Parts: sequence; structure tokens; C-alpha cells
Amino acid sequence: MFGSYFPSWIFYFIFSIIITLLLRVLFIKIGFDNLIGYKLLFYISLMLILAFLSSFLFF
Repeated sequence: MFGSYFPSWIFYFIFSIIITLLLRVLFIKIGFDNLIGYKLLFYISLMLILAFLSSFLFF
């Protein structure tokens, strides 16, 4: 499945969504989520940063 027909960016995209959701739960618990002004933009940016960073580190 992870051969030449499975693009690796899909794995990193799914990985970054899961990590972003876990970080959101953590941010809500510690109260950091209330300080964020543009939540949608923040979490989309965080997801993209995690996707690119994990792709560069693990690929």
C-alpha cells in the first residue's frame, strides 16, 4: 500500500490532522484556546506547518 502508487503526502496530511486535533484539546484544557483570535486560520496554519514539517523530517 505504501509503494509507488500511494502518495506519501496523504499520510502526512492525515497525521497532521490527528496531531492538530490533539493539540486543540490540549490548548482548550490549558486555556490557550481562548487567547487565539482567528481560530480557523490558526488551526489550518498549524495543520499545514505540521504536515510540511513531518514531511521534511520523515520523508
